[in-house]
Amino acid sequence: MEKNHFEAPQAELTTETNQQYQLASRWRRFFAAMVDSMVMMLILVPIMYFAGFFDDVMNGVEPGILFNLLFGLIGVAVFVVINGQFLISTGQTVGKKLLSIKIVTEDDKQADFGVLVARYAFYLGIPLIPIIGGFINFVNILFIFSGSKQCLHDRVAATYVVNCNGG
Repeated sequence: MEKNHFEAPQAELTTETNQQYQLASRWRRFFAAMVDSMVMMLILVPIMYFAGFFDDVMNGVEPGILFNLLFGLIGVAVFVVINGQFLISTGQTVGKKLLSIKIVTEDDKQADFGVLVARYAFYLGIPLIPIIGGFINFVNILFIFSGSKQCLHDRVAATYVVNCNGG
C-alpha cells in the first residue's frame, strides 16, 4: 500500500508536568479575594470617611486623579501591613488562609519575596493607572478562565494558587 503524502503527521502527544499540587478552584480564589477585600474595607472605609471622601462624593464632587492615586497607595500599604508577613511565611493572604489555598511557584515551592513583589505589584498596581488601569485589571481577572486557572498577574510572576494539604 502506498503512503498518503497528504495525511496528517502522526505523533504521540503527551503533556509532561511536574506539578505535585492541585490547583485551587476558581470559586475558592474568588471567595478568598472577597474575604481580603472585606478586611481591607474594614480599614479603608473609615480612613476615607475621616478624609472627607464621602462628603465630596455626596456633594457631587468627583475625586481627582491624585486623590484616587493617594488612596490607591494607602490601600497597597494597608494590604502589605495586613498580609505581608502571611505572604512571606506561607504564601497566603488572610482570605487564602481561611479557604486553605496558597501561592506557589511552577515547581511547587513557596514563592520568595521577589516573586511575591512582582505578582502583587502587577495585581495591585495596574488598577492605579489612570483611564486604562481598570480595563487592564478586568483582562487580568478574565485570564482565570484559562485551563491553567492563572490570572495575568499569576502568569507575570510564574505562580499558581493551589489547595493546601491536597484539599
